[in-house]
Amino acid sequence: MLLIKFKVPTFPILILAIITSCSNNDEPNYPVFKQPAAITSDDINGGNQTFEYDGYGKITGWILNYKENEGVIVRYSYPNGNTIKIESEEVFFDTRTYWEETIQLLNGRASKSEGTFLRKQDDVTLIQKTYRLEFAYTPDNHLNIVKHSEIMGVGENVTANDWEKSWNWENYLIWENGNLKEYEDFYGKSIVNTTTKYEYSTYAVAYPVIIPVVINSWHHSPLFMQGVFGLNSNNLLKSSSIFDKDGNLDLTRHYIYEFNDEDLIDQYIETISYNTAFSNSISYKVNWTDK
Repeated sequence: MLLIKFKVPTFPILILAIITSCSNNDEPNYPVFKQPAAITSDDINGGNQTFEYDGYGKITGWILNYKENEGVIVRYSYPNGNTIKIESEEVFFDTRTYWEETIQLLNGRASKSEGTFLRKQDDVTLIQKTYRLEFAYTPDNHLNIVKHSEIMGVGENVTANDWEKSWNWENYLIWENGNLKEYEDFYGKSIVNTTTKYEYSTYAVAYPVIIPVVINSWHHSPLFMQGVFGLNSNNLLKSSSIFDKDGNLDLTRHYIYEFNDEDLIDQYIETISYNTAFSNSISYKVNWTDK
């Protein structure tokens, strides 16, 4: 299986809901979404994404491809209406990381999950972990707290007592006027490790263009797109800036968009500026499908 690793997390997503009509003899009504089929770039530094959906518009597959032996591939399944199962593999040359996660839903929204993390290099296991995630939301349905718990080992090597000594921390999402304004990532520490701040245009969208937060793996990003983690930002993202624990700016991503006749993103340019004079711009094309 050929896989590939991501470099710059840019996941442009817009969803426009259209309700189909059926007669009594047809299948039950269900929403059809305008969702991306592919997001591509001709730039050597850009990534190419492909999306797969089931008949109800739920994401079933996602691939992000940069170069040979660099990327990620994910499969999603839905054993029942309250569960999402995920199998993900990330590859970076001779290092492969395997994720398996089961997300529990409450009223269609992620409430908690449990998964495993296995990293190998040249078929030698480097690390094995089991993790749990718990999600909390604001009264207006925005994700604002993600609690992380991790222990070493997987399967039979993990006991109930191990969770009493687990590695725990919380990350925080701060919202303002319906937009995610700040993301505080503690990354297992007692103080904030990195802070990401977001700026928005006045253009309101039915669904955000960029998925700004990665919980602990890229496989969560398409689920953010589909509202599994609550409402996304109301407005079009203009920029995101990452600061280190001392408040120093690491990099900023700026976005410029072009729209098609359906008011969906047709293409966009992401410009990455570092805390030096260097910057790099990458153009992306979005292809849409009715799902």
